[in-house]
Amino acid sequence: MDERRRWKYVNNQEGRKNYRRLRKELKDTQTRLRRNVLTAWYKSMEFQRTGCYHLIYMKAKDVGWKENHGVQTNDIEDSQGSIQID
Repeated sequence: MDERRRWKYVNNQEGRKNYRRLRKELKDTQTRLRRNVLTAWYKSMEFQRTGCYHLIYMKAKDVGWKENHGVQTNDIEDSQGSIQID
C-alpha cells in the first residue's frame, strides 16, 4: 500500500503504469481474502444447519479465529524499556 501511495501522484507514463499495476495487485489480494472468509462462513452455516458443530470449530481453527482473538495485554514500559506492572 505504501508503494502504491508513492506512485499515486507521479504524473508520467511510468508512474501511471506502476500505480495501476500495484492497485490491481492490492485489489486482487483483497478480493481473494474476502472470498476465502465468505467461503469459510458459508461452510460454517452449512455445518450448523446439519448439526455438525465439531466441524464448525475445526473450520474456525483453520481460519485462525483463535489466533486473532486471544488475550491481549497492554504493557507499560519506562524510559529504559523495562515493563512496569502495578
